[in-house]
Amino acid sequence: MKYWRGFLVAGIIAACTWGLTTFAQTHTTLIDMIFPYVSRMITGGTAQWSASVSFCMWQALLIFAVLGICGLLALGIVLRWNILQLSGWIAAVISLIVFLNTGIFGMNDYAGPLADDIHLDVSNYELSELEDAAKYYLEEAIKAKENIPTDAFVGAEIVFPEFETLAEQAADGFNSLVYDEKFSVFAGSMVPVKKLGWKGYYTGNSTTGVTVHLTGEAAVNPDVPGILLPFAICHEMAHRMSIASNRDANFSAFLACTHNEDPYFVYSGYVNAYRYCLKALKSFGSENATAAVARLEALENGRFAQDISTIDSFYKDSEDATEFRENVQLLVSWYIQEVYLPDHMDEEVPSFDPLDETQVDLNGFVNGPAA
Repeated sequence: MKYWRGFLVAGIIAACTWGLTTFAQTHTTLIDMIFPYVSRMITGGTAQWSASVSFCMWQALLIFAVLGICGLLALGIVLRWNILQLSGWIAAVISLIVFLNTGIFGMNDYAGPLADDIHLDVSNYELSELEDAAKYYLEEAIKAKENIPTDAFVGAEIVFPEFETLAEQAADGFNSLVYDEKFSVFAGSMVPVKKLGWKGYYTGNSTTGVTVHLTGEAAVNPDVPGILLPFAICHEMAHRMSIASNRDANFSAFLACTHNEDPYFVYSGYVNAYRYCLKALKSFGSENATAAVARLEALENGRFAQDISTIDSFYKDSEDATEFRENVQLLVSWYIQEVYLPDHMDEEVPSFDPLDETQVDLNGFVNGPAA
């Protein structure tokens, strides 16, 4: 029996993990009310702790863990330990790590969507609405590009600031969302993101960043193109703020970039939003969608083709049509609610007068006009 104790402990911990997940699935309202705040508080604390070193602590711990497991197995063989018993305790440690990750962050998968927290009315969109939103983001990207200092241009290409500078500046957008827009969902850790190690591996997999909540570290691949880097930094910070889904984290990155006073962030936010809308339009493949793409690219006049191509090259074929359409559902809804409707609220609606013969045909009524 003693040889199976480790597996027994691992099984008990796995059962607890399953219990947490099941509870989250069946009590989504309660989870949404409480868990994200607890998660942000815990992650904020671990983020301050791990910020004492510049490298990704979780990557160092992973290396030590792998070396430790290999060493224990080798030592077990040399000293003739029971490998079954040793494997059981290794399984127990792995099971405990999974349990802690679920308890700190994993249940956020069952919390409510970001749209509820920021009072955004999300609905299905028409093709014309998607085109209008794309046009708006394109126009804002043009304005943002004009605000970038001229000495940042090398020919037509923009040279973005260093990674560390952008990482420090990213907090400005989230602070604006919290204190100006009153969105408490973004009141998480503002510790700068770190550079992700093993960048070659992550670039090969088109990965922009990784966030590990056990150490509170949001890390971004330093090989990410400059036009994508501010957006990627804000995306990983959103994950650290317990925003679980990539769709919500992408929209959070857009909001944080466009609320940042730094023109590099604003430009990155609007270019990425425009790209999502353009890609979504292209994915429909209909005659109307193709015509809409042509109209937008004519307005673009090639000014953003290189930036969009650079982002496409990084992602290769890792994105699909479903991802684009999910992302633009939030972008279009935000455009309608925050831009289109406010611009049209002041339009005068003609009043209806039932006795006005220009509005109502009064023929046949007593004392009505002659036919």
